Amino acid sequence: LSRTCRDGLKLSDRVWRIGQRYRGAVTRLVEDAVARGLDSRTLARQVQRYLRPGVWSAMKAETHRRLGIPKDVSYEAMRLARTELTNAYREGMIAANTATPSYRGVYWRLSGSHPLRDTCDDYASDTQYGEPGFYPRGAEPTSPHPQCMCVLVPAHEPPEEFSGRLQAWLRDPASQPDIETWYNTHARTFLGRPPSGWAPGAPGDVSAALIDTLVRRGCSRQASKRVAQVAEELRAKTARDGVEYAAMIEAQSGAQVGQALRGTADYANIGPHLRSMLPGKRYVQIHTHPASAPFSEVDMALLSYHQGPQRNIEVLVLAAHDGTLYVASRKSGVAIAHPAVISQTFWDEIDRLRPKWEGKWRSGELPAEEAWKHHLHEVWTNVADRLGIAYERLE
Repeated sequence: LSRTCRDGLKLSDRVWRIGQRYRGAVTRLVEDAVARGLDSRTLARQVQRYLRPGVWSAMKAETHRRLGIPKDVSYEAMRLARTELTNAYREGMIAANTATPSYRGVYWRLSGSHPLRDTCDDYASDTQYGEPGFYPRGAEPTSPHPQCMCVLVPAHEPPEEFSGRLQAWLRDPASQPDIETWYNTHARTFLGRPPSGWAPGAPGDVSAALIDTLVRRGCSRQASKRVAQVAEELRAKTARDGVEYAAMIEAQSGAQVGQALRGTADYANIGPHLRSMLPGKRYVQIHTHPASAPFSEVDMALLSYHQGPQRNIEVLVLAAHDGTLYVASRKSGVAIAHPAVISQTFWDEIDRLRPKWEGKWRSGELPAEEAWKHHLHEVWTNVADRLGIAYERLE
């Protein structure tokens, strides 16, 4: 779309009907074909009615057979269709990769059906940027001739190198100006800025704090260490896949119940784990949140529904995408509220605090996702105690 709207199609007056109406019609057909993913044969059939009278060249029989092109499709229409679809997808690939901060540039690779030496061979062997056929970000080559079927292969920084730069950016955004520009230009509207100093895959002190917290809440140190390990493993999977994961650990032995379960972006069905719990045992339920928000009211209701002797979930651990850990358990010596009361109290407090936190994201002070995270944390901070729940956030 950018190509046809910005530059217009390069249509030869010797081949195609003259006039803005005809050119506009061909442009719309090309744009529609790109948007709907049509193949070049279908597009060629649609555009060839706009050829000038008397312009219609048959394709060679071998070409018809090799490409599966019907005989009533002209060479001129097929040339336009193949050229413009290839150009559109090539430019789309460049645009998509340009929105990725690790993108370095492209390699020009010759088509497998490249028959004779031409300009494309020069593109593939050019070493002006160091490597044969490599062109850096912003210097990607354009199509050298009609019906060019050559391929652009995107090049990115090695994962280890880019991971180090990402961690440097998390510690000091100004140290990596290109990543900071990418974040502000492309990602800020849907991705909250991670907390300063947080490094993916490096749980650090927060895991030590989780272990101490679980021990205080009645878990063995062995089991607590296993919970911290599994929580970080699941968080890393969520960061990679963008969906929830869940696991269950026995609170004394540290044994894991079955395999970790994969859910969707906002839900993980832990039924298989619940059915595998043994009477008389106490368990720690672990799950993740891709959006990094604290517990939902459904999460907290697990502490009420499953409180021994047949099924006893002793502690809930939530490993948020941004590295924050949330912990909840029943308060000692206090009856936990019924799930219906937990839900009603939760939503009442959300509504009471809504003007405060909605105001922060509507004014631009916080991204919506970040405001929602703090909104829920304040909700549980305010209501957990009177619901018989011990709630804690570890950062």
